[in-house]
Amino acid sequence: MFNNYGPRQNPRYLTGTIITQALEREEIELGNLEPMRDFCYCTDGVRGHLAVTLEGIAGDVYCYGESRNISVLDWATLILQVGGDNGYWPARKITSAEERFRPGASDVIALRVGYEKLNRETGWRPHVSWEEGVARTIAWYADNRDRWIGRVDWRTTGVRESE
Repeated sequence: MFNNYGPRQNPRYLTGTIITQALEREEIELGNLEPMRDFCYCTDGVRGHLAVTLEGIAGDVYCYGESRNISVLDWATLILQVGGDNGYWPARKITSAEERFRPGASDVIALRVGYEKLNRETGWRPHVSWEEGVARTIAWYADNRDRWIGRVDWRTTGVRESE
């Protein structure tokens, strides 16, 4: 699986970082906004694992994701739009502080998954759209602040809270 996301994910990963900041701050501060990623909602990933286990060929390699790219900026914009449309936050601003988060040119520019082999051999395909997956993920983070608030590393205090 590539770039999994969903409820209960560590809030330090990209999707959780965007959502938790949007729930708490007016400005979403991220690193490089240009890299392209292929995101896979957690239940689709679980279904992919099960499909390979039940119908895949032992020893073969299988990949699964959406089979399309989205830039970090566009992913953040999508999350903010879905959250705003569902009343979780008002308008938010996205800024890049790339020099603080990644040294030099350390990002892979594009990752896209082709799941054709898995589909051909098992019939697997993603079922959860990015919009629906993001909405479910936002709802979980909004309802479970106590489960993530001490685990984020963007807090303004400069001191990490204990887990």
